[in-house]
Amino acid sequence: MKYLCNYLGDNSDYNFKNCDNTGLGRIKYEEDSLLKETLKEFFENYFPALEVESKNSNLKNGLAVSYYGFSNIGTIIHRCKYENGGDYPDFLVDKFVQAVKKNYRDEKFDLIVYVPPTVSGTLVRNFAIKVVQKLNIPVSQNLIKVKATQPQKVFQNS
Repeated sequence: MKYLCNYLGDNSDYNFKNCDNTGLGRIKYEEDSLLKETLKEFFENYFPALEVESKNSNLKNGLAVSYYGFSNIGTIIHRCKYENGGDYPDFLVDKFVQAVKKNYRDEKFDLIVYVPPTVSGTLVRNFAIKVVQKLNIPVSQNLIKVKATQPQKVFQNS
């Protein structure tokens, strides 16, 4: 809450002790159109940086459509990947396309290549196909996984 308030310009020192789980009365809120627009802007344009660049590899920094951890998007990704939740929903494809257009608008992509997953079947391929249709970029389906790998979620370091 403090992070969101600071982002929105509310730098007060209020100590937030009230949430849905405390049983305390809710804080009364009157809708403010400027605040509503600012929140909309935040959710539509905030793409956290994924800092991975190093001198010892060819990896480049990237971005995420949201923090994966304990977020609605994280829950949806987990459900699709590990709980047979089906393809990623279209709003997630749209959010990804929006992030690419906003942050890489000066880049010319020749091709999109996806890494075939070990566990989740055609999930990543289907996502890549939906993305390329919206970005009008060719997709390569020629990358073949030749050995099983551990899921990225179990990595302990870079």
